Amino acid sequence: MRYVLNTLAVSVALLGLSACNTIQGLGEDLEAGGRAVARSAAEVQADIQQREQAAPTAQQPTAPLTSLQARARALSVQPGAIDSEDTITDAQGGTHYVFRIRGEDGAVYAVDIDAGSGAATQARL
Repeated sequence: MRYVLNTLAVSVALLGLSACNTIQGLGEDLEAGGRAVARSAAEVQADIQQREQAAPTAQQPTAPLTSLQARARALSVQPGAIDSEDTITDAQGGTHYVFRIRGEDGAVYAVDIDAGSGAATQARL
């Protein structure tokens, strides 16, 4: 019986010591995981800052609209069929696309699209 108790006591002591190593290893693993999360967060922050710097702001000029983009914009302002399209340059050197559109109501409209800003003006002819 004494042999069994001694064996049991030694087994519990060894198990306790091995648990200390396991807890220490777990702590090291958690620490390494925390460092990995911090590193990933720093990379994501750097990526977000880089994208914000590359994104155009309201102060930066945008590329002028192409004829196809202006056509789509004109039809969103006045649905119908385009009868004609003209490109003109205003006194300040800005480009405008002028579309003659036969509306779904049968009336004819002139839609002016500013190529620089995308602003649209419409008039019934």
